[in-house]
Amino acid sequence: MDEIQWAEALRGFSFDAPDTLTPERPNVFRIAGFPRREQVSSNMLAWLFDPQGNHGLGALAVETLLALIGRNGATTGEVAVDTEVRTDDGKRIDILICMSDLAVAIENKVDSWVYNDLAGYREYAAGKNGTEAVIVVLTPHHQDNLHDYERWGLDIGEDLFEVLYDDLFDALRSGLGDRIMDADPRGVDLLMQYIDNYSPERNESTMEERDEIIRRFAETTEGIREQVIAFRYAFNDYATRTGEKINNILNGVRTRFEEGLLDPTGRTVSVENRWNFPSRSQASAYYGMTFRLNGVEGEDVSIELITDTNLSHIGDWGRDNSPIATKRATFDSIMYKAYREDGRHGDQQDRAIEKQNGSIVCILADAKLSDPLDELCEKVAEHYRRILEKAWNTELAWSES
Repeated sequence: MDEIQWAEALRGFSFDAPDTLTPERPNVFRIAGFPRREQVSSNMLAWLFDPQGNHGLGALAVETLLALIGRNGATTGEVAVDTEVRTDDGKRIDILICMSDLAVAIENKVDSWVYNDLAGYREYAAGKNGTEAVIVVLTPHHQDNLHDYERWGLDIGEDLFEVLYDDLFDALRSGLGDRIMDADPRGVDLLMQYIDNYSPERNESTMEERDEIIRRFAETTEGIREQVIAFRYAFNDYATRTGEKINNILNGVRTRFEEGLLDPTGRTVSVENRWNFPSRSQASAYYGMTFRLNGVEGEDVSIELITDTNLSHIGDWGRDNSPIATKRATFDSIMYKAYREDGRHGDQQDRAIEKQNGSIVCILADAKLSDPLDELCEKVAEHYRRILEKAWNTELAWSES
């Protein structure tokens, strides 16, 4: 298939959302502009889990959680709930529930995989409360890597549990019953809005809406099926080559940092971590590295290169209603985001080192994916140096050796 043919076909392609989609109901989480903020979700959950909360639902939420993990016998007469609890080694537990005979440390994952020191969280929670402690990973979708934590002494179903958002929400709705009569109506309304915003099930399109989307796509692509398929193959090839090149760039950047980057006092900068998301086995959307100014604790900086190669993970920065810089991006652009690692998770927007048009996602100026590899390695390494200078408020220079 000639590239000109599919390019011409796609130039006339238009696929607007059907007018029949269910209108979105008012929701305070979306109106306020933080529909997926992990800290907001954790604060809401902590409020619900506190029997003394002014929601008027008593111990419903904490008892529901305990039932889901098979710990119905725990005493809920006196319950203390805290968020962002700092452990002895400076890490943070999203939500810690302490009862007279059990501590529950909750790792709340809204849109990411669990990678935290869960064994350390359990040890801290047990020591702080002086009782048995368990870990609950609260997440919208199943976490595939929980079995990895068995090597650190956690046992799934004994002291490590996964609770899906929708399972918790369904159980909460079922348990409202007569309690709703004594609850504050605003508290119940907030609970319903929270469920409406964070429930994967409620956020999925209805079957009728799905059928309409399928029908519209089939009609719109009628007569250009071969061109669309040819474009898909071309895009997949582009994504594979782009992923290879980005990894080569980061290999070059890592080598550059290993050669030496120093501040005026002689402290060196090291690469502490590197990752691809969603995985190294496919074209990724994010290619990240974490940097440390050796001798300085708690001020690590992460920088991620971002591409349009995994369309299911690039968020909505290309949509017309998105006010962010990357609407100016092309498939030859390299995007990035840089943020401080201060022990918190989620809320990268609050920890961003640079922004463009109010967005943490920025375009790397004067660099194109199609530029020569050696040239890109130098440009990216130098840009990273400038970001780290800004983050740490110090001059950094490459070693002469």
